[in-house]
Amino acid sequence: MITVPLLYGIGTKPTGNPEVILPLNLELVKKSTGEGEGYAIQTDGMVNFIEGNGVDRGGINWNGRYFRVSGTDLIEIYKDGTKVVRGTIPGDTLCRFDYSFDTLSISNGQNLYFYSNENKQQIASINDFGQVLDHKFMDGYFFTIDGANIVQSDLTDKTKANPLKYGSSELDPDNIVALQRIRGELYVINEYTTEVFNNVGGTNFVLARVNGAQSMVGCVGTHANAVLNDTLVQVGSSRGSAISIWALSRGDVKRISTKDIDYELNKLTETERRAIQLEVKLYFNGNKLLVHLPKFSYMYDSDNGVWSQLQSNENGYRARNLVLWESNWHCGDTQSNYLGILDENVKSHFGDKVDYQLVTMLLDNAGDKMILHQVNLLISTSNSSEESTIGMSVSKDNGTTYSAIRYKNIHPGKRDQQPIWVKMGMFKTNMTIKFTWNSDAVLVVKKLLVALETLSYGK
Repeated sequence: MITVPLLYGIGTKPTGNPEVILPLNLELVKKSTGEGEGYAIQTDGMVNFIEGNGVDRGGINWNGRYFRVSGTDLIEIYKDGTKVVRGTIPGDTLCRFDYSFDTLSISNGQNLYFYSNENKQQIASINDFGQVLDHKFMDGYFFTIDGANIVQSDLTDKTKANPLKYGSSELDPDNIVALQRIRGELYVINEYTTEVFNNVGGTNFVLARVNGAQSMVGCVGTHANAVLNDTLVQVGSSRGSAISIWALSRGDVKRISTKDIDYELNKLTETERRAIQLEVKLYFNGNKLLVHLPKFSYMYDSDNGVWSQLQSNENGYRARNLVLWESNWHCGDTQSNYLGILDENVKSHFGDKVDYQLVTMLLDNAGDKMILHQVNLLISTSNSSEESTIGMSVSKDNGTTYSAIRYKNIHPGKRDQQPIWVKMGMFKTNMTIKFTWNSDAVLVVKKLLVALETLSYGK
């Protein structure tokens, strides 16, 4: 039998062009196990932790304390699930978080708010700062943006700013949309460009532009950027270009999205593009970038350079605004007021089962006809309390259409299993195989084997 690599699948766009089919709610792991050179595991499930006070707007781990903006309340959450309201953050939009040595800071797209043990909640002077789209703390100062300027707080009173102490990003007359801090430098992210500033101790404005570190790639929105492995990652483009996902580091620019991902990104409306959210999950099992779109999310494994697709249901991927606290990844739920925890031992999303899909690469027989006699899928399962099924179908036309799904049982309590399908029929030159299932069982796809017979006639 032939081993089929567990890689990206192949399908066909409506235009007839080939497209890559990403694993759905699965993560491809490139690691030799003795049975193969890689395997596929399900992504983490989501379990309820507590009910919030409204729509989740983000959170942060501040000095070992867990804070979230839930509805209009700034709440602190304790290990036993107790929550205490610490302040009020008006609005219903996503928030941006940072902190100084003794103060938590939150911006809601309009104003900048502070919370500390001594002064409780404070608000930055609206007259001094103007609108606050985003903010970052660096070198003793809070820096904010209003779309056109970079505003610097007073060194001794963070709620104040001198109108004369501000800077601008002038590489292109585009709006400033976000800030990020990387290795002691402030990345000023515009719609079509990105500039880097560092602290030179200027008399008025302390920052100065780092010549040669600018990039001619910008970002579509305030939340469409994140820092991954000390590198700025953002969804955007240069002026007049299609959007992609880029990795930027002091002038070096690299596109990390595939053409098929770019195709999906550029189908979005302007409003949908501005709502894209990026976040990073750094943990022992790898460094992951999450790109949240309206109907689904992409996950990028930066260690292996592999993409996957995440979706809870037709309304998108539910886990959002991840915070690592007490050795667990905490999250909000985009479809309820609940706050949850990602759990690798659970595969349902807040109690609901989700779909999984794995499509193979194009299996080509060098132009010869072939018969697919048998398909063996080697899997490991655990914690399933009920019998479930896994379906298999095949395509003879590059993934445009598939045969009827044939199901095999996944038995509870049996760890190593090998569903087998036989008599798949004849194929002219190539085929793709698709596996689908919907189960809350923990399942690992370890290996895929196929038995083919080449026909020496009728090429």
